[in-house]
Order: sequence, then structure tokens, then C-alpha cells
Amino acid sequence: MANPVPQRRRDLEQTWPQLGGLFFAARRAVEGIWSGRHASSSLGSGLDFYDYRPYTPGDPTQHVDWKLYGRTDRLYLRRYRRMTDLPVYLLVDHSGSMAYSGVDERGGPLDRVAPPGRRISKFHWACLLASSLAFLTVRQSDQVGLGMAGSRLSGLVRPAGSWAHLKRLVASLEAATFDPAPGNLPMAMESFHQVLPRRGLLVVISDLLEDPQPILEAVWRYRHSGFEVVVFQVLTRQEIDLNVMAGQGFDLSDLESPAKVRIRPDQVAESYNRIIAHHIEALHDGLVMHGVDHAVALTDQPVAGALRRYLQDRSSPGSRQVP
Repeated sequence: MANPVPQRRRDLEQTWPQLGGLFFAARRAVEGIWSGRHASSSLGSGLDFYDYRPYTPGDPTQHVDWKLYGRTDRLYLRRYRRMTDLPVYLLVDHSGSMAYSGVDERGGPLDRVAPPGRRISKFHWACLLASSLAFLTVRQSDQVGLGMAGSRLSGLVRPAGSWAHLKRLVASLEAATFDPAPGNLPMAMESFHQVLPRRGLLVVISDLLEDPQPILEAVWRYRHSGFEVVVFQVLTRQEIDLNVMAGQGFDLSDLESPAKVRIRPDQVAESYNRIIAHHIEALHDGLVMHGVDHAVALTDQPVAGALRRYLQDRSSPGSRQVP
């Protein structure tokens, strides 16, 4: 008779499907960022620039202000003041529209969660980004919390800063499912604001395919309360440029309602592209007006690359990167 599997090993095997996906993908993404050119491990709120000092031999060269050197021919270091124990709050959209991953050349839906090398859903990409940000936050000794935005707020994880907490948060993302009801991001943001213990950094990860004005009003309430806000708008390549889709006709179904329409992309691409560009621009202008960074991220790009670009371009307020 074979020896029974030790209880500790059985527990590990039971939790591996949850921790072996997003958790280790997030760790690889963060380690890739750290090994790249980005000098700071934070989103910008953990480190605030406050003055310069002259360079002395042995100082780390990554803090040298090379632009200032070009103007003065002297080496100065940028000095930063760290804000201790900064809470980071992640709000991830799991409404039905986030299930979209694109269509194939025949107009058929691609898998919601595709194997490596294939397109994945906006929600899965958003979870990878949220996991990476959570990993990055805990690694820099800050606290991170989570909320899921659908027709209402759900999946609340209170902020903490331990590695055990990080695993619980990532496991919660791993287990999340889509909200079949129409999304209401502003309402979820308002509910999230009411339960947050104190002000910090809010990171919204959503496709933002809703009326811009209520979203901007919800963002304004956070900013008025002293929060810093960063918005990642996650879209597929096909959603920002209909020309990349097949030329033959097929049915488009609304993932949050029974609505369905027959289209030929070549006949509507010009009008559609103009409408979606206007929608993104309206969101961008309104967010920048409130001092919020708005980054457009596409699901056919690696999460680590999108996050690294954002962190490196953080010095440009209101940045809107479109890969």
C-alpha cells in the first residue's frame, strides 16, 4: 500500500492552481521591471522630489539629473522624500465587457483566457497588471488593497503589506469571475471610496467603456479627498482600430446586454475609429484636468512592458501611452 501524501504537500497542491498563475507571473513582471532601466520601485507617490545636492564620488549615478548636467556642466543628484506606509488601492473592472479578447479572422470569439502566445481577455490582462502592481507595492514595504468593480463593488480585500496578504489578494483575483450585469464603474468607485480606511493611491484598471462624465465626477471626489489617482484603460487592438479586423461581415454581441448587430468592418471602421478616439480623448482631457495620469494599455502587449513604460514616463503628467 502506497504511503499517503503528507498533509503539507496536499495543501500545496490544492493552492498551486491559484498561486501558480498570477502570483508567479506578477513576480516575473516585477523582477523584469527591476532589472530594467527604471530607477524607482514605486508609482511615484512613494518618492517625492524635493531638492538637489552636488554629486560626490561613490553616489549612485542613476539619481544624477543628466538634463541639469547638460545645462550647467555640473553633476547634481535628485533627492527624494519617501512617504512611509503609502496605501495603494487597486480597483479592477470585472464587468461583462472585460471578457472580450478579440475575434479571429472568421469573426469567432477568441478564448477568454488564452494560452501563452495568444491574445487574452481584457480582464485577465487587468488581473496580471493588478497582481504586478500589488507585488511591486508589497516589495517596497507599502500596503495594498483590492476591490472589484462590476454592477457594484465586490471582492473587497482590506489593505495590508505582508507577503501572506499578497498571496491572498492575488488568489482573490485568480478566483474572480465576470459580473453578468451591466457595469457601473462610477457607483463601484463611490462605494470603494466609502470603505477605504484612509487616503492613498487609487489605481483604476478598466476598459472605461461607459459614459465619461460620471467616471470623471467619481475621480474628482477622490482627488478632492486628497487621493492620488492613476487610471489604466485596458483595450484590445481591435477596439481602438476596427481596420485590423477581417473584411467579411459578422455579428457583434454586447457582452452586457442581449443586443447584437451585423457589421462589415470595412464599412464602419472610419466612423467607429473616430468615435472611440473621441471617447478616449474626452476621458484623457478630463482626467488630466483633475491631475490624474491616464495610460492606455493594449492586451497584445506584455504587462511588464506596459508598466515599465508608465513608470518611466511618470515624469510627464497626464501621460497617455498607446503602444
